[in-house]
Amino acid sequence: MSSIKTGAPNLNKSETDKLKETIESIPIGKYQDKPTLLIKYEDSSKSGLTRWYNIYYVSEDYELLRLTWAINEVYKEQGNSNSYDIRREAFKIKGCGFSGSHKIVDDLSYMLYSYSNKINYREF
Repeated sequence: MSSIKTGAPNLNKSETDKLKETIESIPIGKYQDKPTLLIKYEDSSKSGLTRWYNIYYVSEDYELLRLTWAINEVYKEQGNSNSYDIRREAFKIKGCGFSGSHKIVDDLSYMLYSYSNKINYREF
């Protein structure tokens, strides 16, 4: 006898689906065509090869809400490494010769939409 239940709805949403809904609910400004994430550079290592960022968005009530942990959960769910640094409470990017903010948004857009240019970002 099989223990697989067929026809039963799965009420548990994946972290990817939750984040996708959140990003799609971000209000789009008058001169924008896509949702925009705000990325704050926090710190870098002495060598400059590791950088830490926090990711935010502005809600309909004009509140600045943090998405850093949710984005890390999507990274883990998609098979990428755990990029959240608990000590610094920020998202960790390793490497040099590229924009860490662009890499975060490009990877996230590809993981959520299978297309790398679906989300805008601003650095501050």
